[in-house]
Amino acid sequence: MTLSPSSIAFRREPIVRLRDGAILGEEWLLDHRPLPDRKKDWLVVVMAMVEKVPVAKTPDDRFISVNADTGQLSCSHFQPLWVALARRCRETHRRLVIEWTESAKVISRDAVNLLACLREDFGVEIAIDDVGSAGLDSLWRITQIRPDWIKVDGNFFHRALTDPLTLDGLRRIVDMANENRMGCIVEWIEKAEHLDAAREYGVGYGQGFWWTKPIAQKRTPRNVL
Repeated sequence: MTLSPSSIAFRREPIVRLRDGAILGEEWLLDHRPLPDRKKDWLVVVMAMVEKVPVAKTPDDRFISVNADTGQLSCSHFQPLWVALARRCRETHRRLVIEWTESAKVISRDAVNLLACLREDFGVEIAIDDVGSAGLDSLWRITQIRPDWIKVDGNFFHRALTDPLTLDGLRRIVDMANENRMGCIVEWIEKAEHLDAAREYGVGYGQGFWWTKPIAQKRTPRNVL
């Protein structure tokens, strides 16, 4: 099936401040199954984002958050599209957060350089995604560019609820984020107990089915953009 920008739809998950329930942003996730497996299709997805920003129903006071892995940030075919997306968000007075996701690709300075330019030229905020599940990859991404946000992987958070060693790791991640004035977001908050635990651990922000209904009986794999 050939994708076109007009055929692309996005599911928008709220990112919430835990102390008062205020919705601060929305993560745009590709609402398409199966997920594309070709680079040219992912290029179309980013093109669709550029087109949809001006007509997005996202309130002006909320940021838009999108995913990009190392390969997509370092690829010369993608880079002009990230610049176009950042420019379009600035033109429409919308904050843009790029979530740098886990990748099996060899570490690339091109990805770091692009994110630094997007931050300096367009005010793009950087989030490090998959922290707690991506091993050394997430640590490398954190140390290569000082992020504005850290997103704790939902599976890691759920393990921390029952495993003391994982909880110790989570607390250290949260402390690092808070001490360096980075927003810390925990994924997979699905019920009141999760919300209470995240607050107890010092987490400032959350995302999950507690605020949105599941789209399937089983948890769907995370979209990678």
